[in-house]
Amino acid sequence: MGKAKSVADALRLGSERSAAVESNIVNGELVHRTLQPAVERNYRKMIEFWFEYQRTSSKASFIKGPLAKEMGMPKHKRRRRFATKNVMLNYARQLWAADWIEHKHPATPVDDWGLLLGNTYSSSRIGEYIESTCRGGTGRGLYFKDLTFVAFINEEGAPEFAIQLTRDAKNMTSTPNKRPQHALYEGTEPRVLCFNPMLPFLARLLAYEAFRDYKTIGELLMIVPPEGEMWVVQWKEHLLETPFFRSQSSEDIETAGAFSHRLRSLGLRAGYPTPPRHHDIRAEGLHLMNQFESEATRMVYAGHTDPNTLAMHYLPRNGADGQAAYHGQERRTLVLDLFRSLTIPRNPRLWQCLPAKQQYDCDTSPEMMHINLQILTLRGTTNKKSQEQRKKLYAEKRELIAKRLRRWQKTQPVKHDDSPGYHRAIFDRVRFLMPERDRLAQNLFLIDKLRSSAGLAVLHDMLALYHKRRNVEYRPGLEPDKCHCRKDNDDSPYDWRHIYDCHRIAAEKVDGFAELCFLCNEWFYGIGAWEMHCQHHLDHPDSLPTCVKRKPSPGPSGLSQESTPFCNSGTTDCEDAALSGYSTPLSSAPSEEVIDPAMSLGESWPGDKLTGCTGASGPLESTPNTLQEIQGPLHSSFPAVVSVTEERGVTSTTSFMDTDLSSQDNSTGQVSESTKAGITPYLTSNDEERIGRVPIRNNRGEECHDKPLPLDQEGTEFEVESLVAKGRLGRRVWYKVKWKGYPESDNSWVKKKDIGTGATANYEAKHPGGRGEFKFEALVSKKEIEGVILYEAKWRGQPSSENMWVDKWDVGTKAVLAFEASLST
Repeated sequence: MGKAKSVADALRLGSERSAAVESNIVNGELVHRTLQPAVERNYRKMIEFWFEYQRTSSKASFIKGPLAKEMGMPKHKRRRRFATKNVMLNYARQLWAADWIEHKHPATPVDDWGLLLGNTYSSSRIGEYIESTCRGGTGRGLYFKDLTFVAFINEEGAPEFAIQLTRDAKNMTSTPNKRPQHALYEGTEPRVLCFNPMLPFLARLLAYEAFRDYKTIGELLMIVPPEGEMWVVQWKEHLLETPFFRSQSSEDIETAGAFSHRLRSLGLRAGYPTPPRHHDIRAEGLHLMNQFESEATRMVYAGHTDPNTLAMHYLPRNGADGQAAYHGQERRTLVLDLFRSLTIPRNPRLWQCLPAKQQYDCDTSPEMMHINLQILTLRGTTNKKSQEQRKKLYAEKRELIAKRLRRWQKTQPVKHDDSPGYHRAIFDRVRFLMPERDRLAQNLFLIDKLRSSAGLAVLHDMLALYHKRRNVEYRPGLEPDKCHCRKDNDDSPYDWRHIYDCHRIAAEKVDGFAELCFLCNEWFYGIGAWEMHCQHHLDHPDSLPTCVKRKPSPGPSGLSQESTPFCNSGTTDCEDAALSGYSTPLSSAPSEEVIDPAMSLGESWPGDKLTGCTGASGPLESTPNTLQEIQGPLHSSFPAVVSVTEERGVTSTTSFMDTDLSSQDNSTGQVSESTKAGITPYLTSNDEERIGRVPIRNNRGEECHDKPLPLDQEGTEFEVESLVAKGRLGRRVWYKVKWKGYPESDNSWVKKKDIGTGATANYEAKHPGGRGEFKFEALVSKKEIEGVILYEAKWRGQPSSENMWVDKWDVGTKAVLAFEASLST
């Protein structure tokens, strides 16, 4: 080991080996430390975030400030609205029992109602079953491969149909395994048929013959699935990639824009100045689902990934009952539900056209006058550019009127005694032109099951709409067979005016005079018969079409939204059942069709004998009158009866629901015997139908007993036991009635319009597709009774005992002319 150095030697050696001292290095400047690449990259990102915030904050300030003021933008988000069950009922009433819109395709209401129910019961967005505007051109939506139709044994041990829909939900394009699935089914308990989703779905599936192994509803009803399992009904292979909801103008998938436009128009016609949007229906469904299911199930059902989405965007702000909680009482839901329904206000008498003064102001406005002047300058031009310009001007004119109408509807005064407007009376006047729509307007609001006679009748009528080319195939009284010059040209289009002229000219050659009453839809032959009929209209102005007038009627009392899910006293126009389109009249035919019971010759009663007195045209059909008859025992205190009044020796019927109660002097509250005698027809406790007999009086006001009264000559009604046969005479349908308590020999033929819908629906359910229907063969004889000529009609292949006597306009002029020609030869 070497000798240790001293301290002086160590300092000397260190000084020699060190660098020279630079006094200018320390000068007070900041020296940055060299950063690692990852740290430097993260710092740059943070600085960029700050720059982005500066840019967006300045734009946001501009948008919320000067731009919002310039464009009139709202400062706050629109409040959430809720389309409650009562909104859906009002939509159903308008669509099926009051709508005056003629769609291009007769089955459009079935398609729209099925899609609306599917969206409602699954709380889906509008673009998840049909093509959304955000997915334009993609064709995404519900396809047959996304549907599963099954039959199973329900809790009551009975077969039941169900269908499962797979939603093409939002933000699940790359995760199809997470898409929500929803089941629609018949249900074990009777419900209002319009709310049964299987009816429109089944009608569409049967119309397109989508099932591989089944073709008719009868074959499907015969399926008995195994216990505890589901029987899957397979689709046809070529339909798997076919959209279920197709466009009304092509074979492509339906678009959200077209459907929402039709839905908004329906809402305006139903009385909603600001119709509910599709998300309002979704909000109501999610609110109700939140009360029954767990959070996880509800999130899957709604297609949400954030549990806070429901509370932030969908739940109502009035969901708690603080008053009941404070006093320790049970939570009341009725008050909260009714207040929630007020988020979408309704005016049952919402005007569908501008008032006279508003229309005059619109016509004389500078904008309208400028458009009319431009249209006038283009009159007579035929070039394509002028035609396009004219179309554009007319579109601007319609848009201007529509804007004024919407502005007026939002500010229209709401009064309980306002006139509903003539639009509300259109459907009741023309429904007889559309037999399927006429029956659906009645049966869809019955409480029953799909497999009942009423449910199957609804299904058959919906299916028939898919097979029709137009809403009105022919006008009663102007059937195609009344044309005498197109015998060899059956494919020619229907032209009612030509048929009218053709038939009138042919009939005048036989009777000298012929004219059609367009109110009664019947031909009158001979100037005397026509003048008498016209005088009858003049003597009874109520038979002429006039503007609808409001008539007070008793409203339901003591109803809750739970007991009547489709009754909401806050928004439903229950008290005006006689006027609103959703109230079902006592007859499927309009009031103009059956003017006087003593004017028709075609009615049959038990033990009829042909005498010199003409028979009544028969009773009116019994149909449920909104809530009173639909609810049954709930409204037993408000019976719907038909009272009988006599004026100038003529018997007429008026509905009790159309009578002003304030003018009734009935202290006992009992129905008089004379009123009971006029009840026609109604349902007994066993759902059996009766046809009441209205006493017939002649022109001198004397009662005419041309038909033997039942039993002890004191009865006033006959009960239908069953319908045993059906026949078609021209365009008119007849049923052979077995009267309860009478032998088979007293069976008689009755026109379809004189029998209630319950009996006919039961018969049609047992004889689908017109099975066993009698066909008219020929007239075999005639007789004259006090100036009235009756003809004996024979059914093809039936014995003479089945023949019946009819007048000439029941059988048709063509058959009468052929019979008269055979007599002359």
